[in-house]
Amino acid sequence: MNNEKLKTEFEIVVKGKDLNDLLDKFKLINPTHYLLFKNKNQRNALERLVIQFGYDKVSKMIEICAQTNGQDYAPTITTPMELEKKLGSLLTFYKRQQAKKPKIF
Repeated sequence: MNNEKLKTEFEIVVKGKDLNDLLDKFKLINPTHYLLFKNKNQRNALERLVIQFGYDKVSKMIEICAQTNGQDYAPTITTPMELEKKLGSLLTFYKRQQAKKPKIF
């Protein structure tokens, strides 16, 4: 199976229920998350993230946004487009927070 065919099949899977489930997770951080469903730009940004990182990792990213939004120096992310744009900042912030936690041996 060539890469182009695999990518096309994956995109078909992402566009269905899985994408809607991820959009629904944004209710954790955005009270008007229902507006994201009809916005093609938001859907496309989320789809690109899922194609690049996979469903489970994107789901975890959204959960991390719910934890970090409002913390000092954390990037504020409330939409898929913001997540795509600020992903590097979010990962850096999250790694710094994890490094500050005491390690138990």
